[in-house]
Amino acid sequence: MDEFRAAGHGRYESDLHGMPWGFLRWATWKVFEAARRMPAGAVAFVVPSSVITSRAFRGLREYLRRRCDLGWVIELTPEGNRPPTATRVFGPEVGRRLCILVFARKAGAESAEAKRAQVRYLELQGTRTEKVSVLAGLTTTDPRWRLCDDG
Repeated sequence: MDEFRAAGHGRYESDLHGMPWGFLRWATWKVFEAARRMPAGAVAFVVPSSVITSRAFRGLREYLRRRCDLGWVIELTPEGNRPPTATRVFGPEVGRRLCILVFARKAGAESAEAKRAQVRYLELQGTRTEKVSVLAGLTTTDPRWRLCDDG
């Protein structure tokens, strides 16, 4: 998990001990580090939305920006923690804020250290049915994506 840690954020990084982050770390290692002979790859996970802004995940965000060329973040619950039941994508029993992370590295891309990943962000509003409908038709070139700053 050291690759997901940011200098000076030790007191916040206890959040990295959760199971979602262990699986994400294993997947990123497997795709972006373990087999250097395979220059391209992608990881996609549904994780708690705290990954987007929490200090605990600053190192994780930096890691993804360094290792990848492209990223997409889909906020599934912009309504907040314990959103109205009708807006919960995974049903009434899942009341946490969740997002989808998709990060990829292209074959033949520049060194990850030379260029940070370009990341796009999208919030899904509405009922579960409306959100699932948007996801079903969503493309990487959809005009609703907002480009994130590169900081």
